[in-house]
Amino acid sequence: MESNIVKLSFESAVQLFQEWGFRIEEGPGHEEVTLILEGPAHRSHYVYEVDQLPQIAEATLRVRRNIGAIKARQSFSWRYQADGPSPAPQ
Repeated sequence: MESNIVKLSFESAVQLFQEWGFRIEEGPGHEEVTLILEGPAHRSHYVYEVDQLPQIAEATLRVRRNIGAIKARQSFSWRYQADGPSPAPQ
């Protein structure tokens, strides 16, 4: 089975993480990048090698898509149970 997720460039990965609320900074080391996520009561830092960031973004996309698919199935299942099956056409 072939994946429907394309390989991301570093720039695309940075853009995705920024869309997801992360701030991206260079360093602390050479060829490293820091992802920073701030909330009202916390601040998290994640340091990765530059060449790892696209792979991490791709994995995150897969997880987010799978969660979306699961939620869609659960929502459909819940609506089906709440509404009951449609009557058979006569």
